[in-house]
Amino acid sequence: MKLTQKWFSLILLACASQAFAQSVNQVSVFVDNQQRTNIRFSAPPRADQLVMSALQQIKLGSLDIDWQHAALFETTDSFALKNEVLMRLANEEDFSPRQQKPYWRTLRNELRGMAFSPRIFTPLDPDITRIDALQNPRLNGQYHLRFETHVNQVFVLGAVKQSGKFDWQQRHGALYYAEQAGLLDDATSFITVIQPDGTVEKQRVAYWNNSFAEVAPGAIVYVPMPTHSPVLTLNPPQESFTTNALVAELLRNAWSL
Repeated sequence: MKLTQKWFSLILLACASQAFAQSVNQVSVFVDNQQRTNIRFSAPPRADQLVMSALQQIKLGSLDIDWQHAALFETTDSFALKNEVLMRLANEEDFSPRQQKPYWRTLRNELRGMAFSPRIFTPLDPDITRIDALQNPRLNGQYHLRFETHVNQVFVLGAVKQSGKFDWQQRHGALYYAEQAGLLDDATSFITVIQPDGTVEKQRVAYWNNSFAEVAPGAIVYVPMPTHSPVLTLNPPQESFTTNALVAELLRNAWSL
């Protein structure tokens, strides 16, 4: 009887291990914001193996993909930063002047409706990963792989009257898109841009500090909100922990806008 129980336990353990391996090495593939397929790997794949398997299943070639906008997000665990940012925005709304409260509420509702997961900041273009082992990591977990074939819009939100997506224009900077969305404060001196590769830039846009930098198609333009929280006023945090900086960090991990 004890031997039978031992073998039964070993079988259950083996089945659980196999199910775990199948569940953690799984990738959902999206093309132009539409889910196309799911892929499971029996062992953690490297980045090039993952990408080439995805392209084969969705019947696209390497030349069909805009690699500047390809992105990989880990979905194995929950992303606590989203809830932290939402709570911070609610606090800012509580202490903001009455005329600014609707804009804080709008921003909070917009972020609540978006999907965020930790982004894996590694090249996905097979022309890079295949020749540079240091940029071809082994991936163990659950992921969303996002491919884009044609990107021609810029997403604007923050201290603007009407957030949303606007057509990308060549040789235009952050101020142009913020004005298209209805800039709330004409005295704004800095605007945050999250470029398609996840790089966060602070573009100088005032007349006295202007330094032109182009916004790439597919970028996110975040116009910083005026903060009034007593926590920020009485005990100013480091730049990386301010409300606006946390929003920017969250946005660079957005996989669905």
